[in-house]
Amino acid sequence: MQKAVAGIQIEQITTGGQLGKPSSARRRVYERLKDYAAQVKNTLFDIKPLHHAIDDIYDAPLTEVARDLLNRELRAGIADEKLVELVLSLHEEDRLCIPKEDAEARSF
Repeated sequence: MQKAVAGIQIEQITTGGQLGKPSSARRRVYERLKDYAAQVKNTLFDIKPLHHAIDDIYDAPLTEVARDLLNRELRAGIADEKLVELVLSLHEEDRLCIPKEDAEARSF
């Protein structure tokens, strides 16, 4: 029984895509970045790091630091361009999302 529960927990963590409630920072940032990427498609601002960050947000939970910072900025009404800069900065510094290996280790 315990093995089954542990297996389900690992599966939920590793399958990704669990963006959470519509009010969660992860979902709101993901949706805004996705919309921004669609707006700037085929322009100078359509850069690969943006798409990598969007994919990482979809696949893995945000770090506590990133979640707190993004929540604060979203409440303050951050502009899309500034949100992109912030997310790319966090992503570049590996402070945006929890790596999958760490997420799996936390479940035990």
